[in-house]
Amino acid sequence: MIMKQLMNICCVNFWAVHGEKEVNKKRILEFIEVAWKRGADLVLFPEMALTGYEYREDGKHMQMELAETVYGSSVSEISELTRKLGIYAIFGMPEIDGTGNYYQTMAVCGPNGFIGAARKLFLEGKEVLWAKNGNSVFEFETEWGKVVVGANSKMENVDLIVSGMSGDARLYLLPSATPAKEQLLHEKLEIVKAMIQKGKVFVAFANLAGKEMIDIHRGGSANVLGDLFAKKYGGGSFVAGPSMHSEYEVFGGSPKENEVGMIMASVDLSHAKIPYDPELIAEMRCSYV
Repeated sequence: MIMKQLMNICCVNFWAVHGEKEVNKKRILEFIEVAWKRGADLVLFPEMALTGYEYREDGKHMQMELAETVYGSSVSEISELTRKLGIYAIFGMPEIDGTGNYYQTMAVCGPNGFIGAARKLFLEGKEVLWAKNGNSVFEFETEWGKVVVGANSKMENVDLIVSGMSGDARLYLLPSATPAKEQLLHEKLEIVKAMIQKGKVFVAFANLAGKEMIDIHRGGSANVLGDLFAKKYGGGSFVAGPSMHSEYEVFGGSPKENEVGMIMASVDLSHAKIPYDPELIAEMRCSYV
């Protein structure tokens, strides 16, 4: 089969309602259907989109309470839709496996249903209070070649991830739960640039957006009552990669766009894995003058 080169990618600035799995699942399904109508081949959601990301201060971990296996109802319902539409969708969720271990997982669904679970390799902060580290870089096959799913949050892990990727992988998916702090968002942007420059791949970045509000007495999503804790996320979903003119170019979205919604980008994956040569590009430009 001849590998496809042109791909439509959708990344979602997703507002997750804390602890409201059914509400979030409905929104995930709606985003997938709307993205399909707009011509998307793949839809990327942020980390923990299914349940929300934040932690309660009373030590009760919502993530463990709402965790499902990857063969549970949420993945089954979403993979049924991706099978029906012939589209790929990757979304974050808390996973429990058959032995009682918990993981911060990206569930990967596609035209043939559920594909696999990409368990976060490098946990950070309070993630270690409830989840275990994954043990390998997760890749899956598509009509566009191999796609890698990760959730790398630190610059020092870039080389390790690039070395663990297959040499023919051309697209790296980077889901995130990065707060709306300029320094943290800048660090994430630098990680994306490093992945592109070192791996010679395209990167799709999807982040949580809006405020995740918690009623610390009820333990669920907050309303006008109770004591509220709110964490604001930075959005900024975008797609970037190499092009004929630059080793780093943004094709859709913006690191500064924090509104809830989706961004679309059409990319030519044939530009991946090609070493950037400014002299050759200059010669090519001159030949068209």
